[in-house]
Amino acid sequence: SLEHAQELTRSLNLEFESSTGVLVLSRSAADTQRMHGALAVLERLGVAHRRLAGDECLGVEPGLNPQALPDAAVHLPQEGTANCREFTHLMRQHAERLGVRFVFHTQVTAISTGERPVLTLRSTAPQATKAGSVHETAAADERPAFDAIAVCGGLGSLPLLAAGGLKLPMVGVQGHSVTLPLRLDDITAQSIGPRSAAVDAGARISITRSGSRVRVATVSRLGRQTSTDNRASVQPLYRALDHWFPGCARASQSKHWSGRCPALPDGLPLIGASGIPGVWLNLGHGDTGWAMACGSARVLADAITQRTPGIDVEGLGVERLRR
Repeated sequence: SLEHAQELTRSLNLEFESSTGVLVLSRSAADTQRMHGALAVLERLGVAHRRLAGDECLGVEPGLNPQALPDAAVHLPQEGTANCREFTHLMRQHAERLGVRFVFHTQVTAISTGERPVLTLRSTAPQATKAGSVHETAAADERPAFDAIAVCGGLGSLPLLAAGGLKLPMVGVQGHSVTLPLRLDDITAQSIGPRSAAVDAGARISITRSGSRVRVATVSRLGRQTSTDNRASVQPLYRALDHWFPGCARASQSKHWSGRCPALPDGLPLIGASGIPGVWLNLGHGDTGWAMACGSARVLADAITQRTPGIDVEGLGVERLRR
């Protein structure tokens, strides 16, 4: 995925907010011990990384709290972070230039399978009345046919696939984030806070710079989130930011997001043929959807066009759920 994202960025001259390097922080000796297994995997796969003592982390992230340095850390210099929303909008513009048509304010209500699968589409666009009010009206259904249909609608895909006989054990993993504007240093007039991305390994909280903003995010639990416990869910995010980068952002101007990431029991996505004629899958990436987006799209495109994929895709198909 990283390789294809970089290839697209270069070939299309995409400009979007991004930064290089990820610093994984361990608060305690116990957390450091638990990281040893992950380090062994990185070494086996040849992923560039560097182990750091607590005080060495300031060379990578000078904005870290010097009074709360980690027990240890791992620096991943070739990894990084980017504004996926900006990237997606730029990709949409290039796709439209190639003739791709995007349809918004439209609900897919059914999939009719076969050699030329058909979608039943219903417009949900708001319509203005003579009195000036706005309401939703259901227009007549459209039924366009396609060579192939790729289902990648997250949890909304479940009823469409179930109607075709495919019931998936996919559930929503609740995620939260807060995005805050960074403060400026009174002397240098430069933003303070993280240069790139820092991950609190024990708490599984990421702190990511995005231009002049910082985003703090975590995945909390399975199931739906009720509005009554949103405050409790985001407090660990503020505490982590204050622990590692105290005073770097304006909490009074924060924006909160919550949503559900579709995930499967084994933590792997479903990419490839669904077993339903004409229908393909790109689902269940959990909280790593952006990280795996470009690679997943390449694998799916290769599968649909019957090209040999660039990686071993065994274990990514729906057949593993039928064993």
